[in-house]
Amino acid sequence: GFNQMLSRIRQLIQEVYESRIRQKQYEMTALRAQINPHFLHNTLDCIKTLCSCNENDLAEEMLDQLVIFYRIGVSKGKSFIPLREELKHIRAYLSILQIRFDDFRFEIHMEEGLEQCVTLRMMLQPIVENALYHGIRPYRTDGTIYVDAVKKEDMVELHVKDDGGGMPEDVLEKINRSLQEPICDYSEKSYNVYGLKNVQDRIQIAYGKNYKIRIETEEDCGTEVIVTIPYEEEHK
Repeated sequence: GFNQMLSRIRQLIQEVYESRIRQKQYEMTALRAQINPHFLHNTLDCIKTLCSCNENDLAEEMLDQLVIFYRIGVSKGKSFIPLREELKHIRAYLSILQIRFDDFRFEIHMEEGLEQCVTLRMMLQPIVENALYHGIRPYRTDGTIYVDAVKKEDMVELHVKDDGGGMPEDVLEKINRSLQEPICDYSEKSYNVYGLKNVQDRIQIAYGKNYKIRIETEEDCGTEVIVTIPYEEEHK
């Protein structure tokens, strides 16, 4: 029995070690996706254009939001940050794109009682990006993205909803199959699947297999992505 206990302890230590390694790998993948040279180039190019047109206030606002976006995105390497900072990160990202495109709106709300909640860093940005580039912009020029954080007993639900074109059933089935796969081969997936799978993998490594992404969609009415995580004031 003693030998079996030692063997189990070694196994658990190895599992924790491998889990931490995978978590860091996924974080680095997410960070590389976020620090997109095209996004940075397009943003700086837009700032330059605004300055040349004497739109200095807009250029300053865009630069301020860019600083916030990357500051929170890096967060000194921390894996978990306050939920309010994660939402501030999303607000900066959408503010930059709103100045660039001026063809959509967004609303971000956090329910009272979540001020002390912490969450995974860089969890919502790929979902919000999908909502804009795949949900709204291909279909309309006056859409809205809604981001809401609500508490449900001992859990937190993060809702990202758009009022764009929605998804056909076959596309939704493909995404759901990808989310159910234990190992994601990113090389064979489009970004809207890759980004969601990366987020779900990180969530499940951090919180367990019971926490998943749920997608609700209706063609011509929009798509809603719901992320459920445990309520924590400090990640254990």
